[in-house]
Parts: sequence; C-alpha cells; structure tokens
Amino acid sequence: MNFPMRLFRRRPKVSPLPPEEEWTWYAEFDRRRISLKTPNEKAAQRSFERLKKAWLKRNLARLEGRLPTKKLGDFSREFLEWSQETKRHFTYLTDKQAFRKALEYFGSQTKLTSITAYQVDKWLAKMGQEVQRVSANTWFRHFKAAMAKAIEWGYLKKSPCQSVKQLKTDESLPRYLTREEYHRLQAAETVPAFRRLWEIYLRTGRRRGEILRLTAEDIDWKGLAIRIRLKGGRSQRLPITPETATLFRQIPVQVGRLFPWTPNHVTHHFIKTAKAAGVSCRLHDLRHTYGSWMIQAGVDLKVVSNLMGHKNTRTTEIYAYLNDAQLAQAQGKLKIGEE
Repeated sequence: MNFPMRLFRRRPKVSPLPPEEEWTWYAEFDRRRISLKTPNEKAAQRSFERLKKAWLKRNLARLEGRLPTKKLGDFSREFLEWSQETKRHFTYLTDKQAFRKALEYFGSQTKLTSITAYQVDKWLAKMGQEVQRVSANTWFRHFKAAMAKAIEWGYLKKSPCQSVKQLKTDESLPRYLTREEYHRLQAAETVPAFRRLWEIYLRTGRRRGEILRLTAEDIDWKGLAIRIRLKGGRSQRLPITPETATLFRQIPVQVGRLFPWTPNHVTHHFIKTAKAAGVSCRLHDLRHTYGSWMIQAGVDLKVVSNLMGHKNTRTTEIYAYLNDAQLAQAQGKLKIGEE
C-alpha cells in the first residue's frame, strides 16, 4: 500500500498576479490537501516535516493491520499540533480548551481505546454543572471532532462520542438590550477602543470571532462594505452604513488585523463593563439586540437573516418576538361588544 505525499505551493486567487513570495504552501498526503498558511518556504518545510512524521507513524500501524496504542495526552499534543497548522486560530484555541477539560477528567495516561460512551456522557454532564451548557456542548463537539480524526488516523475503530447527545439548553427567548441599557453600557465603558467595538457589534449584528477576524484589507471604503470570513473558508460581503464606516475609520490600523485582542479577553472585558453598568447581559446579546431591534423596526425576516449570516430564516425566527409594550398595544386593539 502506498501513501504518496508532497509539498507544493499555489498562488492565491487574486488579480493581478501576486509576487511569488505571496504564494501559499500546501502539503498533500494520500490525495488530502492541507494549507500550511504561509508563503515562507522554510516555515512550510518545517510544518511539512512535522505532519509527515505523524502521518508515517499512523499509517505504519495501518499497514501492519493493528491499532497503535495511543494515550490521550499524547494524542492531544499530536492533534493540537495538527489543529494549529491547519485550522483558524480561534478554532484551534477552542480545540485546546476542549482537550484541557478532557485531560482534567480522563487523565493524560488514559488510552483512547479505553474511553467509553458512558464516561464521555458523565464528563459532559459534569461540565454542564460547572459552566454554561452552551460552553460544555461546544467543547464536547470539538472533542467529538477530534475523536473522528483519531479514527481517520487509525487510532480508533469507533468513536466513544458517537452515541452521546449534547446537553439540553434553555430555549427561552434570547436576551436583548433596551436602548436605555445599551446607553448605560456605553457610558460605563472607560476604554474608547472597546466602546467603539461594542457599537460595531451592535451595528453589524455579527458574531464575536467574525468581527475580531477583520483586517484592514476587508474594508471596502468606496462600496461601504466589509468582508466577513465564515466557517469553511467561505466569506460574505456585508454592507455597512456611513456611521459604521466612521467607526472603522477611527481605528488606526492600516494593514492586518483591526483588533489585537483574543476572544476571551474581549468577552471578559465586556462582562466587567456590563457589571459596572448594572446590566445583566453577555457579549453575544449585542447580536440578539441587533436582530430584535431590526425585526421591531419592521425589516423583513429574510433580510435580517441574510445580514446576520444565518443559513436559513428558521434561525432568525427566534428574534421575531415583540416586547411587552408592543404586546400591550396589540391587546388594546381588541374590541369586545363594540360594533
């Protein structure tokens, strides 16, 4: 059995043709192509050698018809190295956090083949008691994806996560801020750069990572639009208002990332600001606020869905609810006993 591998480079799909130093290097193993995300040949060669070493080790066991003995700690290092080389930085950080939680529970010396669905179920339930269930489910999904990769690499025949179901989450209506609460939040923010960031989140309705991934090159000043990078390498062109464009012009960055902070740092800073303002909310609630305010302003559901980057309008329908004042106004229109 043969496992061909090669290192090569390709130019990005742009026009005019970029100089050769901007071409991206790729590694290919048994017809599976991986972007090394660098134009530097030496850096690409180092990444390729690391990936090749892991690839040969896994497939040697496959050639011999056996499952290699792999401990969770060793697999986590191998997987995270691969994740860092091939995935977006924010996805890699979530992979890293998921394995930190898994190692705390299972132990680094536990063999992958000894982890059962029952143990994974217990681990997920324990996380759901310690943190928000949404976070627990996120880490579980990343761990489940890693176990699927372990099967692909020849370490497992069946994933212990396959039959485990995610924790049920609160299906109550999403929290959105009133205008008074939002003004209190902005008044409590003492750092101008973060005050500007909160307004950008509210004016665009985008997710935390989508805004933090923005670069100066993603802004179309003439067409008043920004490029949002989505999962799977996809992107979306999002129109912005002149007011939002003014916010982006206030950022002094000329090249590269607009915002220097990690997602966790931004979230923790927001929580601190919300507490100082006396407003009980999360950073993601600014996205909920955008969707709710747009619907209440009479914007069509399909338009809101497209602006928020939802795959279908069913997701957007959670914002199509009315506040108490609107409900009371609607009740007042009911006339009984009157012609």
